Amino acid sequence: MKQNVRLIISGIFAFGLTYALGFGAQSVIKGQFEQVEVTRAILDAHQALKSGPSDKQNVTIVKETKSAKYHFLNKRSYEVNTADSSRAGTVLTGENDQDKARADRHSDARRTKKPVVQRLKDGSVRVTVADGMKTSEVLVSESLPVVPFSWGIFFAISICLFIASIFAAKKTPVVGSVVLLAGLAISTGVIGSQYLGLSAAEASEFLRAGGRRAPAVVSPSGSFWGTLAAIYVAGAIALVFIATSAFERSLDSVQRSREAYVAISPAMLGLFVLVGIPFVVGIGLAFFRHVHGDYSFVGLDNFRQILTGSEGPHSIFYTLVVTVIWTFLNVILHLSVGLGFALLLHKHASGWTRIYRVILIIPWAVPAYLTALIWRSMFDADIGVINRILGLEGMSWMHDTFTAFCANLITNVWLGFPFMMVVCLGALTSIPGDLYDAADVDGANGWQKFTQITLPLLKPALLPATILGSIWTFNKFEVIYLVSEGRPDGGTDILVTEAYRWAFERGLAQGGAYGKAAACSVIIFLVLLVYGWMTARVSRSAEEALR
Repeated sequence: MKQNVRLIISGIFAFGLTYALGFGAQSVIKGQFEQVEVTRAILDAHQALKSGPSDKQNVTIVKETKSAKYHFLNKRSYEVNTADSSRAGTVLTGENDQDKARADRHSDARRTKKPVVQRLKDGSVRVTVADGMKTSEVLVSESLPVVPFSWGIFFAISICLFIASIFAAKKTPVVGSVVLLAGLAISTGVIGSQYLGLSAAEASEFLRAGGRRAPAVVSPSGSFWGTLAAIYVAGAIALVFIATSAFERSLDSVQRSREAYVAISPAMLGLFVLVGIPFVVGIGLAFFRHVHGDYSFVGLDNFRQILTGSEGPHSIFYTLVVTVIWTFLNVILHLSVGLGFALLLHKHASGWTRIYRVILIIPWAVPAYLTALIWRSMFDADIGVINRILGLEGMSWMHDTFTAFCANLITNVWLGFPFMMVVCLGALTSIPGDLYDAADVDGANGWQKFTQITLPLLKPALLPATILGSIWTFNKFEVIYLVSEGRPDGGTDILVTEAYRWAFERGLAQGGAYGKAAACSVIIFLVLLVYGWMTARVSRSAEEALR
């Protein structure tokens, strides 16, 4: 029975892994040739900057100068040249949506000094490159090489994986892993032959064009090899796990508690639909690139681009440091302010205490986005009440990273301290008063009673509250996005707002860079997973110390 279950699970795993490998290899090859197309467009755009628009190419040259007519307003004049037309003036300042979009691309290319690449809905590619005050735009609409799906690789790897799963079911995972490796070696050979064939065709086209265009890369990219290695490691780990006694114990547990699992199956099904499927889809999306509804597999390329900081105003490590500092300072201030108010309300209990509790709970009861909008207006340079109180009329809090960060911090402390206050009040009421009476008899002062009685007995309540508050603050999207809006130039963004900007701001040209956003979300998940594992160990140690 158990061996049959192992075999069924191994077979399902083998088929899924086979499909992932075949589909992934095909998509990676297609993605590489798309990158070749982009490289060609960049080369054509640079050539157009030197020689001007050609009637054989869809090229637009934009030259920016200071307007002679409106120089005192620091206005800009633009000269737009194509192969068959030319116009000048402030033609990119809002006449129509196309001019506005071209002005944005011109500005981005000059500011970043990097090519601005857009893949349009029809599959064509628009590339904008800059040289000083000039930019060149090239629109390329070419059909890419057709990457065939190899049924040979599908069947070869399926057979090898199925044999590997049989060995795993019989508790010989080492042999199964060797067979799995052999299957992946066969598939790599087939994929390599596809690369060579398509690359040879592209090289022939390159020679026919007189060597004026970029040839195709003749070897698989690093993202392909990384993806292949990740698939093999995942497969080997799964096969080893299927053969272990832990898997057998899991089967025994399910068999013994069959009625209990049937009873909770509706709740488990709901969790699987509402949590499990979005979670798996989100992780899977991190390995794809989205272009106007079309998804192509890119392997680890999204993670590589994010981790190397090849795009975006700041590196992911800068944003991670900002996020950690943001979380640490907020949790410390939430805990300090909340505990302070709790001690005051607990010590000076009176008829007014209930009213004070209601007043102090209001910041937590009001929706966070409303509070964020109110605080943003309070920090406004011209009409904000903060500047009037401090006598800093005209000071812009959002033009400096430190002051913008402080504005976010003040807002979130206002939002978060009531939660800690409520937790501390509940914990304080559970501390027996006899302990304080005994401390008074022993001559202990207030600080000694606080450090020797109050704090140790508050730890069981404060530790989970601190962990929960840390996770909330780590993903506190609305405060950053609504108060500072990430200003200046993304300097106050945290990881969760960075993921949002990939999906809905930076990726607008391709209909949303959902792959990069998902990759950023996976990084957030991994960071919180490590944090959760560390805090779980700390919690267990604290519980054992209190026993």
